[in-house]
Amino acid sequence: MPESVLKHLYVELTNRCNLKCRMCARRFTKVELGELSVDNFKNLIPIFKKCQIIALNGWGESLVHPEFSKFLEMVPHNGPFIELTSNGVLLRDDIISQLTKLKSTLIISIDGATQETYEQIRIGARFKKVFDKLKTITKIKQSSGSNYPLIYIAFVAMRSNITELPSLIKILSQYSISFLNVMFLLVHGHELEKESLYFYPELYNHWIEKSRLQAADAGIKFNFPGFFAITGNNCKHTGTENLHRWLDCEAPFQTALIKYNGNVMPCCVSETSMGNILNDDFNRIWSGSEYTEFRRKIRTDSPPRECLDCHHCQTQNINNIHTHIKILQSEKL
Repeated sequence: MPESVLKHLYVELTNRCNLKCRMCARRFTKVELGELSVDNFKNLIPIFKKCQIIALNGWGESLVHPEFSKFLEMVPHNGPFIELTSNGVLLRDDIISQLTKLKSTLIISIDGATQETYEQIRIGARFKKVFDKLKTITKIKQSSGSNYPLIYIAFVAMRSNITELPSLIKILSQYSISFLNVMFLLVHGHELEKESLYFYPELYNHWIEKSRLQAADAGIKFNFPGFFAITGNNCKHTGTENLHRWLDCEAPFQTALIKYNGNVMPCCVSETSMGNILNDDFNRIWSGSEYTEFRRKIRTDSPPRECLDCHHCQTQNINNIHTHIKILQSEKL
């Protein structure tokens, strides 16, 4: 097995959110809400220094945490990259200024090129305000003379917004955007099935190719899950391609997610706890029996259940319906 060296640490500051996004899994399940305390965050600082990337994210909007600015003060400067994913609504000028002083990446979720589409998806957000935030970020970076934060955009692709992707790229070309990442919609409720691009493979392939070329012209790095396999006029939806893709997954060998309640997960997808930092030392958890067994199983033909249809961009099989329609998995349980 590969050597286990922690490189990428996710820290869930809170699982609360200020929006009610149409596609969010929390709309279809009940979760206990909470926040990571400042003291527990402080105890993680020795671990931070060993990492290459610290992502201050989990299943929530990190800027909801009332102590977020204090957390940025506590992370190592001139150390690992600090990564923050946000809907951008609560992004303040002082937080942007803090990020300019760190090696940082700010990932903002934008899923439409028009007010109508964006606000129907990101319920509670305002289209104009999120682009005002992009202008502010650019202004503060220029005034501080900093290259940070790097600005990435995350786009959740679905039937109702995929045709707007080239137009969004054109808009983004006006800002200092480094990277655009396209992800598939994950369907957690039947009401969203008609939005899944799994059922519109030709449409998806057409607009992704058009967007890829547009991004290249704009100088924006463009990442997407790949193209659907289409033979003739039919999409090859057999689900048999690369059946053992989890064998290539490096996440449990390099990654950990610490939930707000202290639970340690082997990646950002799994809900299997490896231990809890409130009860045990992280290093013991990292090298402990639960992590070791998880790593062993992911290198076999019988991986942990959540690995079989993983939607992570590095291991997903986009031609498999279970990669897209998550309700099919829950209904089998």
